[in-house]
Amino acid sequence: MKLLLAVHNFPPEFRGGVERAVEALSTQLLANGLEVMVVTGSAEVRADDAPAEFICEEWRGVPVRRWQRAGGYHNFVDAHDPQFEAAFETLLAEFRPDVLHLHHWSQLSTGLCALAKRQGIPSLATLHDHWITCARYFRLPQDVLCEKMEAADPCIPCLQQVWGVDESELGFALAMRQASCDQELSLLSALTVSSQSHLDLLRRFGRYPEAIWEKFRVLPMGTSPAGPNRKTLPLKDRRDRFVVAHWGNLNALKGVEVLAKAAALAKLEHLELRFLGRTVEPGLEDRLVQLAGDRSVSFGGAYDPENLAELLADVDCAVFPSLAHETHSLVADEAMELGLPLIVSDRGAPAERVAGRGLIVPANDEAALATALEKMADPGFRKTCLESKAGLVSLEDWTVQMQGIYAEVAVDRQSERAPDLTRERLAHRNQRLAEIAQYVGGQSQQRSTLEQAILGDEAALKQLAEFAPQIAQRIEDMNAVERKEGS
Repeated sequence: MKLLLAVHNFPPEFRGGVERAVEALSTQLLANGLEVMVVTGSAEVRADDAPAEFICEEWRGVPVRRWQRAGGYHNFVDAHDPQFEAAFETLLAEFRPDVLHLHHWSQLSTGLCALAKRQGIPSLATLHDHWITCARYFRLPQDVLCEKMEAADPCIPCLQQVWGVDESELGFALAMRQASCDQELSLLSALTVSSQSHLDLLRRFGRYPEAIWEKFRVLPMGTSPAGPNRKTLPLKDRRDRFVVAHWGNLNALKGVEVLAKAAALAKLEHLELRFLGRTVEPGLEDRLVQLAGDRSVSFGGAYDPENLAELLADVDCAVFPSLAHETHSLVADEAMELGLPLIVSDRGAPAERVAGRGLIVPANDEAALATALEKMADPGFRKTCLESKAGLVSLEDWTVQMQGIYAEVAVDRQSERAPDLTRERLAHRNQRLAEIAQYVGGQSQQRSTLEQAILGDEAALKQLAEFAPQIAQRIEDMNAVERKEGS
């Protein structure tokens, strides 16, 4: 079987949770004897006006086609990219996958399932965030969950905070985004999510018909090896030192500032904070040190997940107090794999999956987290946590389950031509270009009138007074002074 996996980014350029999941799945599929290719986007754009194109790469034996956009206009809300879709259509025809497994539309385009369907290639999607209900991915414009359906109001004011275009342009982009999501979801043969909490939240805020929700399956991801390949850290029976670790890409959305505040509040003498991962917000490390008060705080920087057992050898507990409604949490998987008890927030999948392996605290509540840290500092309590049978899904098991879904989906090879939404986008672009041309033409005419008025043309000065009376008056006053001085 030939599989094409599509994702918004991929190692080595970026290695977040989604990228790591696709990395693990693609390499395991390859090991299982399937033919696999990954098509990915990129945050980088082509330099020196070079045209957009696929860059051919290979990662851990998996062939990768990385799309780099050309510079210029990029629509943050409506991710449609006609150049990518043309190149993707050619790639589909050349590679001829049995199934397209889509992991995100962002940084690629919004018509991928439609393009595959035209060539008789069935598709399924694994959703890793809330993008089909929120153009900002996480439904978190602030620290509080947005509980409103996607619509012009309230989405346009929210989106204008991050994409500064006029309301009419943003409204059209939002409408086209919604039309694309509707079409893509209707063409998918199946959808998977990693947790029930993720599906519940999508259903709560999604504006889709029941036929879409019937396609969903809850299929917990597995990215950790099975059996003896798992590395387990020994429980530390000590009371003179308590080391707490947080890892992953470091940003405030993951609750790291709440953790630092809680550490400062906790009634513990020997508490140390350890942070691993690339810091993606300027100044965040300095803020964490300041918020933690006199606690020992260290930063390990970017890391290889395969080295976590060594990097966390002296750690007693993992803490992930995310403000986001996490859809899975690979770092929680890693903590459980290493035999570490956890403290997580009550938002999203970690609270659902951790079970008795740790403590669950209200999100964004440093006092509650400080109390949890005090409780977890007791080696006896940590031992009790580790007696829980809360288990991990292995990478091997997850891959086998995915292969079963691929086999089901692959039989649906009937081609279908979905409506081409590009025409609507093109008509809008032409209208906007006409408006811009009219504006530029008007500005050019006004500039010419202004220049003639300054040179003393009475007709031009009179015309200028109709649309810029204050400027016309100043020019008239200047000309009067010059005539007086000249006489």
